[in-house]
Amino acid sequence: MTCCANNEQITSGQGFNADQIAHQIRNSIINNYSVFVAELEPKIIGTCFLERRLMYNALYEKICQLRSRGNRVVAFLKWLLDEERPEAYFAFQNVVKMFYSEKFVKLLESTELLSTCK
Repeated sequence: MTCCANNEQITSGQGFNADQIAHQIRNSIINNYSVFVAELEPKIIGTCFLERRLMYNALYEKICQLRSRGNRVVAFLKWLLDEERPEAYFAFQNVVKMFYSEKFVKLLESTELLSTCK
């Protein structure tokens, strides 16, 4: 099975880097979802796998509601979730952590982040 993300062909046989996926997600959600992610953050960290799965699915559904369904990053996330790949969950967790990191705040202040959605 393959899925495109950022014009790259990705196959299920390749390894995924959760940090890279997290940055792609961040670029898609930064303008609209920080409040939603902030609400989820205390709930996601330290919960059991099944509870995290429900929360990540809720975040994914929120992304779908607020962004174009043609977004490649959203399609890639859906594929990861449908395949139940652990990288999807690690990536979501990394996004949540990034909203609270000093490094991420500095990145926002020094860089104009453009959404991957058209």
